[in-house]
Amino acid sequence: MLAAMTPSDFRARGCSQLRLAQPVSLGADAEFDVSFVRFLREALSCLLTVEWTMAALGSLELSAVCHLPPPTAGPYAERWRGEYGFGYCFYRVGPGFIHLVDVRDADDAARFLLDDPATVEAFSQLVGVVRLSELPPLAAQLADQLDQARLLLRLGDWATILPCRLRRWPMSCAAV
Repeated sequence: MLAAMTPSDFRARGCSQLRLAQPVSLGADAEFDVSFVRFLREALSCLLTVEWTMAALGSLELSAVCHLPPPTAGPYAERWRGEYGFGYCFYRVGPGFIHLVDVRDADDAARFLLDDPATVEAFSQLVGVVRLSELPPLAAQLADQLDQARLLLRLGDWATILPCRLRRWPMSCAAV
């Protein structure tokens, strides 16, 4: 059932929390790993809490995924929870632009503004799980640039963006 539903489907059904019964083992299948990271990213974007156990980390770098919901148990779970921070790596969509923010590493924090219509369209192509070899030229070029900026998860020929979409501010602007 999990493979057939997206986090937004769970939220639409009234779920606010999801518990994965089986431990997740990363590192054996690049497509699965990228799909699972995308699932965590989309769950965070929908403010869906995911409780999961990690059986193996594989080749994922914790510093690249520390902004995503950490596992409750398994290898590196405690370290991942210690590095986790909501809002460390996100993007917002506005009329005709995408604003990217990455503060996973405070010493190398970055903000990017994509406002060219073709680039905004290319970015939208990278939100899913994609095969890099099948991307159109502009999306492939943007994927390379996002990879260099550590904003793309690339495992073999599979990839997806790492920032989660911030759909609404997590607190009132008056609280800031």
